[in-house]
Amino acid sequence: MTDDRFIELLTKKLYGDIENKEIEEFDNYLAINENYNDLHQLFIEYWAQRLEEYPNTDAILQRMREQMNTTHNTVSKKKEKRFSSSIFKIFKSIAA
Repeated sequence: MTDDRFIELLTKKLYGDIENKEIEEFDNYLAINENYNDLHQLFIEYWAQRLEEYPNTDAILQRMREQMNTTHNTVSKKKEKRFSSSIFKIFKSIAA
């Protein structure tokens, strides 16, 4: 699972709106988790591709945020559905 703060820092870094203190924090994330390095590289490549398609960086940032939110919402809904289904089964077995 990716930390929301890491995503926030990654977005700021790609957007060029990151402070020195935040750069240190971002580098710490990269140092402690190899998956974050992979994710960082993936987003750099994605950012470069999209920059050609969308010269306006605000549009790229917005699109990335929308995609991240869509993914997060999809995962959350699946978890809620599984939880609701489990609760229903428990209540059904108690009532029987």
